[in-house]
Amino acid sequence: MSYAAKNYAKRLAATALFRNRQRLLALLGHLQDLVLTFNPRQICCEASPAIETTLQCPPAAVTGKSLAALVHPDDLPGLRQEIAVAMGNPDRPNGNVCRIFGRLRVDDTMPWRSFNITVAAVALDGRVTELLLICHDITEKQRNEAILTTLKQTEARYRNIFENASEGIYQIAPDGRYISVNPRLAMMLGYGTPEALMMDEPQSCKAAQYCDPGRWLDFICAMESAMVVTNFESLIRRRDGSTLWVAENARSVCDRFGSLLYYEGTLSDITYRKRSEEALHRANETLERRVQERTSALTAANQKLRVEIQERERAQAALTLGNQAMNACSNGIIISDARLPDAPFVYVNPAFERMTGYGADEAIGKTYGLLIGPGTDGEAIARLRLAIARREECRLVLRTYRRDGSTFWSELSLSPIRSEQGQVTHLVGIQNDITQRRQLEEDLQKALAAERELNDMKSRFISTTSHEFRTPLTSILSSSEFLQHYGLTLPMEKRDRHFQRIQRAVKNMTQLLDDVLHISRVEAGKIALNPEPLDLRAFCLELVDELQGSFPDHGIVFEEMAAGEVGGGAIAGGLDPGACALAGGLPCLDPKLLRHILMNLLSNAVKYSPQSPTVWLRLGLGADQVVFEVRDRGIGIPPADLERLFESFHRAANVGAISGTGLGLAIVQNAVQLHGGAIAVSSEEGRGSVFTVQLPVRPPVPVEGPEASEASEPGQPEASKQPEALTEGFTEEPEASRLPSPSAAAIANLDRSTARSQPSPP
Repeated sequence: MSYAAKNYAKRLAATALFRNRQRLLALLGHLQDLVLTFNPRQICCEASPAIETTLQCPPAAVTGKSLAALVHPDDLPGLRQEIAVAMGNPDRPNGNVCRIFGRLRVDDTMPWRSFNITVAAVALDGRVTELLLICHDITEKQRNEAILTTLKQTEARYRNIFENASEGIYQIAPDGRYISVNPRLAMMLGYGTPEALMMDEPQSCKAAQYCDPGRWLDFICAMESAMVVTNFESLIRRRDGSTLWVAENARSVCDRFGSLLYYEGTLSDITYRKRSEEALHRANETLERRVQERTSALTAANQKLRVEIQERERAQAALTLGNQAMNACSNGIIISDARLPDAPFVYVNPAFERMTGYGADEAIGKTYGLLIGPGTDGEAIARLRLAIARREECRLVLRTYRRDGSTFWSELSLSPIRSEQGQVTHLVGIQNDITQRRQLEEDLQKALAAERELNDMKSRFISTTSHEFRTPLTSILSSSEFLQHYGLTLPMEKRDRHFQRIQRAVKNMTQLLDDVLHISRVEAGKIALNPEPLDLRAFCLELVDELQGSFPDHGIVFEEMAAGEVGGGAIAGGLDPGACALAGGLPCLDPKLLRHILMNLLSNAVKYSPQSPTVWLRLGLGADQVVFEVRDRGIGIPPADLERLFESFHRAANVGAISGTGLGLAIVQNAVQLHGGAIAVSSEEGRGSVFTVQLPVRPPVPVEGPEASEASEPGQPEASKQPEALTEGFTEEPEASRLPSPSAAAIANLDRSTARSQPSPP
């Protein structure tokens, strides 16, 4: 082809291309969808004029921007994926077109707008040269859909309210025909469904439902004048012909030009209120009539009332005087209402408040249980409750409680008050505080009891001492008379035997006097503790040897306890470890008082074991205590005598003709207590007794008081000056009456279970 032909062909192609471009630009200028052209690097090259209406910016505002700068970050991955699909199929028919939703904007100052984006790839010779994004703006469509959804929800809520409202709701045409009614209105008018109401002629016209035809005209006039009516009350007919009162609230609904479209409103059933108002009106009329009738009667009664008031004033004056008298009374006065259960208090006078500590406001409304506590006698409470239940008189003495918990003795007199009909309406209680009188009575009873006990002890003392004196005196008298008449003719041996008999009788009498004097000194607090170091083994052996000579018919066995038999704990009651130190490793005890203890216990063991030839004395030495145990197999002690065993002049019931004064164990107990120790006894009648004495190795420090010093003053009897005389009588004559001491309960500071345990015989 020649050059001219080629040049001509080029001009024709350029002209055709120019025309195509002009047609394309014209098409894009009239196209409402936004068209964006991107190169393969996803840089915007050109935008259609529709960008000014969609994104509100000129085409130059997006030229040169990347796809990522224009597309929402959440939509960018999906769009790129669709672009990749379109670019991957450039030669296939429709293979280079993809559609996707996306949001676009030019910069951060503009809102995102929603588009349906069509992606098209333009290829030349199998290679993609351009990407076209045809964007259809759906922002307004989405907004309209949201508005439509909201309208549907609003309509659904309105429909729900319309269908379920507790009042009747209606829409009526200007001529009175119902357009719509809710189920409540249909039910009020006697129809099952709104459709049944609207299909019924002539009830489907609201004007026909008014009992008064003029009410429809009143309704129309009110609507025309104010476009609204409130609390429009009318009497209307129901389907079955019955009537009901309703109150209407309605308004006119017009179009934008002011033309009336329909009326809408609500109906409330006020039949009950109207009937109540009618009943109230009738009641008011009846009341006015009765007021007029009563006014005349009241005028007549007023004069009568004046007379009654004068009488009541006189009665009130008398009542006031009575109240003043009750308030001034020194006795507690209680008035209770017998017509109520349990007869609660309705009045208490000031004397009751002072006596019990309860104020009137605290006591009124309460019952007599307010004054009763755990120390109140149950029988008295039962009598009081019975008298209140029977509404009868009652007089009793009982222990009562004040508000602060203290007690006092009350003498309570209960009397009923009867009405004119004879019924008991109230109970009056008169309460006296007799605590002092009761205390005087109790003191008198105690004094009488002490006097009787003293007389009883005196009688026992006289009986015991007279008997104990009579025996040795009889022996002295018979021996002296025998010696007087036959002394010169008797052999020397017989005369010596009578002289020894007289001496033993004198010693027994001396011992009896010593015991009595010792008890009196104990009661006067004149016995003092004088401990000193003692070799207890040697002491016991000497004592056993001494007693063995006085009781040749009995064997006295001395034993030492094993180490495990002596408890290592402190004596019950507690000791001061520093009160007295051991001298040379020996226990510190009072030898004279210890001699009293062992001599009395051993002599009693021998005396009350006539059928058993052996008694045992056992000694145990512990770390902080000394234990002496005297055991016999004699007559034992009855259980009934154990509690009183250590009382002065008390003897067991089974001693029979065995002589004794009942003072020995009292002396033993006192000597043990002076050492700070304890004594226990276990016994079985007919099988013997075991006396256990526990003494601390460090007894309390002796205190020489004026009482103890009086014992050694000149002028005192020899028996009180020389305590040795208390024990000398036991060496010759053990019959100075030493009883077993069974009462573990009377033993201070010793566990009762230890006292009652029966040790095995040796």
